[in-house]
Amino acid sequence: MTQILYQGTYGAEDPTRASMPFHMALGAVEAGHSVEINLAGDASYCIQDKIIKSIKGVGMPPLKELFEKTLKEKIPIYIWGGCAEARGVSGNDLDGKNAKFINPKLLADLVASSDRVVTI
Repeated sequence: MTQILYQGTYGAEDPTRASMPFHMALGAVEAGHSVEINLAGDASYCIQDKIIKSIKGVGMPPLKELFEKTLKEKIPIYIWGGCAEARGVSGNDLDGKNAKFINPKLLADLVASSDRVVTI
């Protein structure tokens, strides 16, 4: 089994790219791989309920549906703390979402423990 870290950097301004880390992670789980998702930059917004409900990428299910499946599969979601803070994303936005804030050291640990890192 391969350990894959999907890193998202796009938010609501590009709904297709914002949805891709979730869509790809779910495909990897279906293929039998172990996955994690890291959201940085504008992707930090994608943990907020109002953004999750509003994003509808082209050629894939809405983020709301992808996010629900991500939670069902218990895929860990990491949010770059500095990016989140600068964008008004709070700890309340992470409640019940198998998500936590990370810092540069924790991201380095995630990357080092992954067999593959995919940045979107």
